[in-house]
Amino acid sequence: MPFGVASFKKTLNLMYLYAFITLIINLIVANLIWSSTSWYNYSIFFDGAFEFFSFLVSLLIFIIIWYTYERNKTAIHLLGFGFLIVAFLEIFHMFYNFWGNRNLSLEYLILLRLIEGIVLFLISIKSFSIKINKWIGLGYSLLIILCFYYLLLVFPLSQTILLNKNGTASIYNIFESFLIGLFLIGLYRLRNKILTKEKITYHWIYLAFIIAAIANISFILSDAYTGYFHILAHLLRISYYYFLFKGIIVSVITFPYNKLEENIKYTSEILNEMPLALTTYDSDYKLTFANKKAEEILGFNYKDVAGLTDIQFANKLLGVHNSPSLIRSLEDCKVLRNQLKQFTKVSGEKIKLVIDAYKLNSGNLLYIFEEAKKVQAIEDLQLQTRTILDAVNNAILVFDNTKKVIICNKAFEEGMELNSENIIGKNLEDIADIVILNTRGMVNKALAGQTLNEEISVITPLGNSKDFLLHTAPIFDMDSNVIGAIAIASDITKMKKEQEIIQQQEKLALLGQMAAGIVHEVKNPLTAILGYSQLINFKSNDEVIKEFAQAIERESKGLNKIVSDFLTFAKPRAPKLEETSLINIIDPMRLLIEINTFKKGIRVDYFLSDSNEKVMLDENQIKQVILNIVKNGIDAMEETPEPKLIIKTGVYKAARECFISIINNGKVMTEEEKKMLATPFYTTKKKGTGLGMSICYQIIHSHNGRIEIKSNEEYGTSFTLVFPTVNKYENFEVS
Repeated sequence: MPFGVASFKKTLNLMYLYAFITLIINLIVANLIWSSTSWYNYSIFFDGAFEFFSFLVSLLIFIIIWYTYERNKTAIHLLGFGFLIVAFLEIFHMFYNFWGNRNLSLEYLILLRLIEGIVLFLISIKSFSIKINKWIGLGYSLLIILCFYYLLLVFPLSQTILLNKNGTASIYNIFESFLIGLFLIGLYRLRNKILTKEKITYHWIYLAFIIAAIANISFILSDAYTGYFHILAHLLRISYYYFLFKGIIVSVITFPYNKLEENIKYTSEILNEMPLALTTYDSDYKLTFANKKAEEILGFNYKDVAGLTDIQFANKLLGVHNSPSLIRSLEDCKVLRNQLKQFTKVSGEKIKLVIDAYKLNSGNLLYIFEEAKKVQAIEDLQLQTRTILDAVNNAILVFDNTKKVIICNKAFEEGMELNSENIIGKNLEDIADIVILNTRGMVNKALAGQTLNEEISVITPLGNSKDFLLHTAPIFDMDSNVIGAIAIASDITKMKKEQEIIQQQEKLALLGQMAAGIVHEVKNPLTAILGYSQLINFKSNDEVIKEFAQAIERESKGLNKIVSDFLTFAKPRAPKLEETSLINIIDPMRLLIEINTFKKGIRVDYFLSDSNEKVMLDENQIKQVILNIVKNGIDAMEETPEPKLIIKTGVYKAARECFISIINNGKVMTEEEKKMLATPFYTTKKKGTGLGMSICYQIIHSHNGRIEIKSNEEYGTSFTLVFPTVNKYENFEVS
């Protein structure tokens, strides 16, 4: 039998055994209480004690969850607020029961038991995606309590509905049966969770559900306040409150501490496996941790020196008396690096260490050191770290201060699609000639001592476009001089594409729903309005009426354009791809472009490549994109003294891509405008719909292309449409 199945059955049987033992104990205690004369004489006080215990546990559950709110899941939050409501309703129930208003007391009892059952049932639900603010949840809980209190006072249930001639609740059995059903469903849903190691300890919750179901059966069998089953039901209710409380204690208090101990143990194991010696001190300079490497270098056992100050530690191991501690010099700065120190051990052995000291934000101190002879052996270090670097998924490149590559890992070779022979020993500028990339000056900044994080785009020698998250940092020698830098790149190409697909799908889903409503609600009446306005204009002889009719017609046509653009974006036509060249796209459009630009006095220059590279395009859709970008450029050049539009085509040979660039010298776009350009309904025009560029992006995306935007004061704004050539994905050799 698999281990998991065996553990599950063992735990399940153990829960049933606990439930059986709990039931037996409650049966015995209930029999003792029921046979006692004190029960009959003081049943109302016993009953109050039972209810007070339930109130106390409910309130404690809320308090515990409230003070550990940030560390808990939404299910625990709901449990806390639910039992706050139960605690208040329990107070109302006890108050009216003590003062003799049994009908109102029973109403509160039914209500609190219902809330209790629903809250426990919600715990069995797999997950909650809604996050509840701590104070808002408290406010809603108090509001619900006040509403319940007011409603039951103003609209009490009829006594004839609640009670029969024997004094038991006539609807009570139905109510209790409903609760039993909730608990049974909860048991079924929790059954496969009892082994789950989460913040919610489900095996205790599971046991509480079992006892709660039995308690509700006892409430059904109870026919009087002094009856045996009434006592048993209250005792069982106390029992399942106990198990529930224990589950909450384990969940929100014990579990985090156990998790913390596991994390500390896990962290200690990692630090003990480090090749560097490491010690830590608290704010009083007392030793709090030393890893195995530190014990090995200095020759001590951590248990023998734990709690010593740094000076006491040095005196005991290194024979250093009354010398200033390196770690205490961190009072004036946060970091000390590459400190070369020579010590003589008590045994007389000399040892030279290279030390880094750090002052952490918590006030604690970190001491990292190793033997100097190992630091100086750079070639040995490369051999030792090569295996580690190759095991890292991120691309890693190390180069010296002349930009000569010293080492790279396999992930870098695979990411850039190059062999190590073409990388090691090469200058970064030579590699940049093979791999098209723009590091935005990060290499020079890293060699100047800066640490940077940037997103970069790369075109490999095989023509593949990739995106990387690049981290560059300088490498220092023992004298704090920069001797090189390290670059770590994470391939985020797939992640970005997936994000774009998800975002586009979300946009399309939303717009598709909206478009359906617009077609139904707007298109038909809009056509009628437009037709009637034209008819009025034709029939009427009154100039004022004709003017009004023309205004209606004009506004209706404008609205119709918005609806049509919206529907084009929401339900785009699939492109009909045909093999063609970019010149065949641009040439037929010259006259149309010049008609639009001639009126505005805009000069148009064409720089068309004579390349015969072919692309797969839908000519009509691409012409629509070009014309839209041209019109946007014309609008951007309204206030430009000498407006000029440049249209050029070309080929990225290495990437096997063709492009069309449309450049205007009009108003420069901000970074925010460039980011928001593809967003539906975003526009900077007074009369724009904000859908034109969204449609353009959608069309280009359907052609497996992309739109590149550059905008600055010196060159103006350029929109470059990039398309893969027909032979983009064919096998070819890199020369």
